[in-house]
Amino acid sequence: LLPQTILTPAQGVEEKIIGNRNEMLPTPWLGKALNAARSVCRVLVGNRAEGSGFLLEGGYLLTNSHVLPNEARIRLASIEFNYEEGQSGKSATYTLDPTSVRRSPEALLDYCIVKVVNNPQKPLSHWGFLELETQTEVREGDAANMIQHPWGNLKQIAFRDNQVLSIWGDSIFYTTDSEHGSSGSPVFNDDWKVIALHRKGFNEADGGMVINANGDKKAANM
Repeated sequence: LLPQTILTPAQGVEEKIIGNRNEMLPTPWLGKALNAARSVCRVLVGNRAEGSGFLLEGGYLLTNSHVLPNEARIRLASIEFNYEEGQSGKSATYTLDPTSVRRSPEALLDYCIVKVVNNPQKPLSHWGFLELETQTEVREGDAANMIQHPWGNLKQIAFRDNQVLSIWGDSIFYTTDSEHGSSGSPVFNDDWKVIALHRKGFNEADGGMVINANGDKKAANM
């Protein structure tokens, strides 16, 4: 191991953290982000992209209930991995098993978990799976990184201007950007563990969202 270098400030030279938190991260953080991105897919119904989703351990897809609201839609659905810039023709598509589904109503947690049918030509294990954060409590001001397929287009990552605004009941509100088609995306902390399932958002022009029990409204995603 290389010894840690300790520098003392040069005389008359000052360096400062700007803002209320240190935004510097170790360079392997980028590799962890790319590794997490492998497990994120876009969800298609027929030939139309309807949302995003991601793999859980055991070969299950997690997305929103409003993306796959019923068995008929699941029978028409497929998921596509590696739909990314620079990967033309290298994506992989899988169908879903409509007999193996768990969901919540859209008005509540809005989740749908469905078994993915493996493809022997490209084993599902190639894409890994995402871990849910079960140990560390989410707090206001934490990072809320998101990997998504906005408008059903190529995969994108949002990790700037992305703080958690509020935690209220079963919902986390955050400033991370999203678009139509981002529904079902994983929201990560800086350890690249999933802290939320993205479902919707409203900006100031829409009137914002109520983000706490006090009735405060802000432009936010959740």
